Amino acid sequence: MLGELSFLLGLHITQSTKGIFISQIKYLKEMLNKFGRKECSPTSTPMVTGCKLNKDDESPKVNQTIYR
Repeated sequence: MLGELSFLLGLHITQSTKGIFISQIKYLKEMLNKFGRKECSPTSTPMVTGCKLNKDDESPKVNQTIYR
C-alpha cells in the first residue's frame, strides 16, 4: 500500500531482480557526524564479503568469541 520499501530503522533497502541489498551507510554517516568523526579512516570488516548465505549451510562452525 505504501510502495516499495526503501528505508526502515536506519537501513537503506534496494530491491532488484537480482535480490535485496541492505546498507546502513546513511545511519553510519549520521553517527560519524554526530560524534565528530566524519573524517575518520575506514577499517576492514572481520568477515568474508560477497559470500552467498544459505539456511542449510554445512560449513565448519566459527569461534564467535574472536569477533566480540
